[in-house]
Amino acid sequence: MTFVTKPRTRSSEIQAERGFLNTPRGKPFNFAGGTLEDPAIFGPGTAIGLRKEDTDLKEKLDGAIAAMIKDGTYKRIEQKYFDFDIYGE
Repeated sequence: MTFVTKPRTRSSEIQAERGFLNTPRGKPFNFAGGTLEDPAIFGPGTAIGLRKEDTDLKEKLDGAIAAMIKDGTYKRIEQKYFDFDIYGE
């Protein structure tokens, strides 16, 4: 059987794989086609939605993520839950 998420982006692919395909009920299913990765349509990657006027919040989020990457926190969390580089670098 074929399992298709619409659109099949990397984040929806991870959710489908971890939440269904890697379970006993998901064994007879598999993905069809490739991951959709068109920056012109989907943008450059995963994002957090903010209002344009929330510039202070954006700076805080950017700083927190950068600090987590710099001190290794991000990598420790990533390795606990994923077996690949979810950041995409």
